[in-house]
Amino acid sequence: MASKPAYRIPTFYRPIAEVKSWVERAAPGETADYAMGPALDRAEPVVRLVADLIGSGEVIPCKVRDDVTGKLVHQVQRVRKLVKEDAPRRIRRDEEWEQTEAGRVFLFLVRLSNFGLPLPSYAVMAERVGLRGKEQARYAMTKLEQAGRIRLEQVDGVRAIEIIDTGKRAKEAR
Repeated sequence: MASKPAYRIPTFYRPIAEVKSWVERAAPGETADYAMGPALDRAEPVVRLVADLIGSGEVIPCKVRDDVTGKLVHQVQRVRKLVKEDAPRRIRRDEEWEQTEAGRVFLFLVRLSNFGLPLPSYAVMAERVGLRGKEQARYAMTKLEQAGRIRLEQVDGVRAIEIIDTGKRAKEAR
């Protein structure tokens, strides 16, 4: 019978501010490390940020082994620059609120609508923002609507949202 190891190899994460800064200035093709270690913790803020960036198509994930240490390095590669409008409408920012379930769902929805991507199912949304299930994603969207951050609609039987601050929309793909 195999016993459990007495220790666990930790994963080290780059500070989220450094990853955000890299995303702002990186050119397509540039690569950055965001974690080093055997496994990622999806509750870690930098991992959630990277999942959002991957989901929006801004970066692609890469894994490589460090030549010196042999440790697994988790990286992202910039695919395209953020498209900035001439006079973009900005969303209200509250960093403490953005760490809540509703805040993470809201930022995910903002990224989708900014890039014109389709609205995913509640299950996919929950997985991307680190929630336990689709019910939590549905509840978070209800809370966002009650708070006046989004507007939920049914357009020809298809679920759609509008981000109130920006006026951008996203709807489910058929």
